[in-house]
Amino acid sequence: MYVSYLIKKPVAVFMTFAALLVLGFLAVCKVTVSPLPAVKMPELVVTAFRSNVSTTEMETTVTKLLREQLGMLQQVDAVTSETRDGMATIKVRFQFGVNMEYAYLEANEKVDHLMNGLPKGMDRPKVNKVNTSDLPVFYINISSRSPLRVQEEWELSDFVRQVVKRRLEQLPEVSLADVTGYREPVIIVTPRPSALATLGISTTQFQQILEKNKIAGTTTVGDGVYQYQVRFSEPGITTVEQILNHTFMVQERLLRLRDVADVAMKPQTSSGVFLVNRQYGLNVAILRQGNARIGAVKEQVASLLDKLRKEYPNLSFEEVRDQAVMLDYSIANLWQDLLIGGALAMAVLFLFFRNYRIPLLICISIPVSLLLSMLLLYLCGLSINIVSLAGLALGIGLIIDNTVIVIDNISYYFQQQYSLEEACNKGTMDIIRPLLSSGLTTSSVFFPLIFVSGIAGALFYEQALAVIIAASVSFLVAVTLMPVLYYWLHHSTSKKNVITLEKERSSILERIYERGFKWVFKNKVVTLILVLLLLCGGKFIFRQLPAEQLPATESSEMMIHVNWGDKIQIAENVRRTNILREATGKLLEVFNAEIGTQQYLISRGQPQLPGETNIYLKATSPATLLKAKESIKRIMITAYPSAEVTYTQPETPLEQTFTKSRYNLIVHLKSIHPSVLPAISEVQRMHQSLMTAFPEADIAALPVGHAYKIMINQERLVRYGINPKELRDKVLMMLNGTEVGLLDNSSNAIPVVLAARRQHLEDIIAQEKIPSANGNAVPVKELVRLGSDEGYQTLFGDRSGANVPININTKQPDRIMKAVDELMKAYPELTVSYSGSCFSNQDMISEMMVIAIITVGLLYFILAAQFESLIQPLIVLLELPVSASGALLMLYLAGSSINLMSLIGLIIMSGIIINDSIMKLDTINKLIKEEGYALTTAIHLAGKRRLRAILMTSLITTFSILPFLFGSNMGAVLQRPLSLVIIGGMTLGALVSLYFIPLVYYTYYSRFKMKRIVDQSK
Repeated sequence: MYVSYLIKKPVAVFMTFAALLVLGFLAVCKVTVSPLPAVKMPELVVTAFRSNVSTTEMETTVTKLLREQLGMLQQVDAVTSETRDGMATIKVRFQFGVNMEYAYLEANEKVDHLMNGLPKGMDRPKVNKVNTSDLPVFYINISSRSPLRVQEEWELSDFVRQVVKRRLEQLPEVSLADVTGYREPVIIVTPRPSALATLGISTTQFQQILEKNKIAGTTTVGDGVYQYQVRFSEPGITTVEQILNHTFMVQERLLRLRDVADVAMKPQTSSGVFLVNRQYGLNVAILRQGNARIGAVKEQVASLLDKLRKEYPNLSFEEVRDQAVMLDYSIANLWQDLLIGGALAMAVLFLFFRNYRIPLLICISIPVSLLLSMLLLYLCGLSINIVSLAGLALGIGLIIDNTVIVIDNISYYFQQQYSLEEACNKGTMDIIRPLLSSGLTTSSVFFPLIFVSGIAGALFYEQALAVIIAASVSFLVAVTLMPVLYYWLHHSTSKKNVITLEKERSSILERIYERGFKWVFKNKVVTLILVLLLLCGGKFIFRQLPAEQLPATESSEMMIHVNWGDKIQIAENVRRTNILREATGKLLEVFNAEIGTQQYLISRGQPQLPGETNIYLKATSPATLLKAKESIKRIMITAYPSAEVTYTQPETPLEQTFTKSRYNLIVHLKSIHPSVLPAISEVQRMHQSLMTAFPEADIAALPVGHAYKIMINQERLVRYGINPKELRDKVLMMLNGTEVGLLDNSSNAIPVVLAARRQHLEDIIAQEKIPSANGNAVPVKELVRLGSDEGYQTLFGDRSGANVPININTKQPDRIMKAVDELMKAYPELTVSYSGSCFSNQDMISEMMVIAIITVGLLYFILAAQFESLIQPLIVLLELPVSASGALLMLYLAGSSINLMSLIGLIIMSGIIINDSIMKLDTINKLIKEEGYALTTAIHLAGKRRLRAILMTSLITTFSILPFLFGSNMGAVLQRPLSLVIIGGMTLGALVSLYFIPLVYYTYYSRFKMKRIVDQSK
């Protein structure tokens, strides 16, 4: 027997494990640490911008063409789009497993091919890949400690982009420092009307003169087979003063620009601003290198920031939104499992054995198994992340269980008058087969998670592999190292003392067990009725529990997204946002606001319009944050009732990976004619009907807005001989200006813009004039008429065309969908479809149900192979639905929900709980077949023999995760549903293993198969 051989070679065994532990320690030092596994998500995001166009025009001229072109890519699952004024986002989701490098190249080729069909002058749409490594590790707020003037804001922007960004990107662990909030200057040339009148030229003619005498320009020249860009610029023009002295010819007169115009450097009109506690600032997102350890990234950046604080004491450098906090919690939870689980395991073992040597075995088995698991994780190319750490944390329970079972079995044989060596040998060999079967069943529970579709399957692959590795290592340690250590610790101990203490403790437990055993076998019908009631109750509770993707957590951080509902300018958005900041008083530590469009290079979600704000709040506690939230709510309700506001917690890396809609139900209305949008009046009637029928639902305002409409009188333009383009350019220059050159300086090029003194559109039309063909000035108001137009602010789209969304948050999505289907009978020109987070939740539950069925099937095959029976696996598997009822009852009593964590908990519980029944049935079979006991006697003796192991493993598993129920950090809160499921399932499962499974075994074999068992034993 190999155990006897190992016992005689303790030095070889200890040195072998010591060498493996050294390798495991080196693996811990070298393994990559990151929030999530390095997964290339099968998705591309294409963003397109076209200034000064409406949502409808953007959809017609840009989004529709891109959506159709990208839909022709190979292996595309879905193409969806969201279009708003001047911008569009198209998401292309591929089948999982597609080579995203080729998909990225093919998508760019499609965009290049389409460029000729897009409006002229439009920037090329950007194609972005989505990877888990592109999620920022954390963000850095940079602001001044004192208020800044405009010139100082430019200087701060230039300093951050030219100094801070470069120094951050020089760090070996940092791949990109992505900056937003920077401001750039523009030089405004404002012609003086009196000077132009004296010269007898119009504003348009002045613009043409400046364009002919450009301050800077670019052209392309050919040289053989190569082509070069050549840039012309007037030597020495680097300041505003030199622009003022710039010369040009008008009617054979040499003039300087200062003679006819005013020139000033001003802030460039921005579509976005970043605020740090009401003050202008910049934000830097830190992205790590693909294989960088996240701890090293944080250390290097923190060291650099300390240096910058000393070098620039007038600036504030603040780290916020640390996305690695989830990983920190996971590591803390693993240590908590190690410390608390190990301590409780030792306490339980000491309580049962009253022998201090046996708990020492647990102290040794946990770190040994964990380090060996880390070695195998490293050799398999896996990283330490949230997902793999969850697998290791679950594997600790398996490590403890296997060790306890081996120790208990060796102790049993040691009590039966076997020598210590024989007890170690027989106790280990006797349990190898059921231990191996238990390990295979546990692995089979997690193996199907690999087949979860899409990104979830890729992420859970690492968790499944981590659990399988932990199960394999725990089995190896339990059957090789533990017998040797047991022998080495007890070879000099008095056998009489050990047996006396263990028998005294066992006799008390056995008396309690026997009372229950007698009651169950005396009241078989009552027991079966109770079990049936539990099953029915579990089914009822499952239907009552709410469903969500991830459990809700309390946090001292919050994200607020505000769509003001009006097409306001950035300055007004800033003013309103500062009102919200003032409303919170001193309740907040951090108030960051991303106002309007942000300047990050890597897109993170839907781009914002100037009328939108994304606010990040951080308080000292969840209670303080709630007060700040209520203050903001009051302002929004009273001052801005038409604004659309959503309050969410900052997304964890896991939540950012599983992106979902902010609304659990979205009603998509589209016309039956593919090229026609639904009539606004019909959509408004449908929206009002839903508002009236479901006042309790949170139905967002329709994405409909008003815009100015300038109607040109074509007949008068022809009469006066005015070119329509000249009229349009005149109005646009009065509003926004026209770029006529560039000013080069040491770091960048500053645009030079020709602009009139800013006026409102109504004033321009009422007061401005434009020269006619005969030289007379014609009032603009005689050529155009100003009106208003109503149009869509947001349009969704898919392969079937564009649609209008009605966004709803409700607890009864099914009722609303039935009502919409009924209302649609009155709108024959419309069709309807639905989306939202409620569908993703249902899909998640359905898919996990399929995985559960596959898991049960694998369990059956493995158990049938072990027991050489087709019936006994079914008896063992009866424990799953009964124990699941206990788990669901615990969720219901604790006010929890059906979510990803609780569903994973059900799967984990299934793998752990049936191990006790496997051991029980294996012992019963051996007593009948090998020792010739009668059925009832074998069941009774097997129960007594496995009693301690079942109780110890159940208690240890339950106690080890009990702290999650009382923890307040994010890791504990996320693990709470999983812990509730395991505690409820293990508590009821222990009773099922001890009493119900033996009762079913007895009922079946006493009536049908007892003769076959007896014949097999002969």
